[in-house]
Amino acid sequence: LMQRDTGMGYQAWRQQWRLMRAMELLLLGHRIGHVAQDTGFSAESPFIAFFRSMTGTTPAAFQRHAKGDGGD
Repeated sequence: LMQRDTGMGYQAWRQQWRLMRAMELLLLGHRIGHVAQDTGFSAESPFIAFFRSMTGTTPAAFQRHAKGDGGD
């Protein structure tokens, strides 16, 4: 059903949800540790690796760029 309704498997959908939720929290100014925990990661390092693999940038750089403070 997931594949039919969304065009992607459950794992791909879950990864997209985690990324969108992480971006939302980062844009709201939440700390990276809080975002990692809220999106189901055991620690900051795996979250940062996930975020970078999905976006090409780190969560901190994403936050800085969103605030207009420059970034990578």
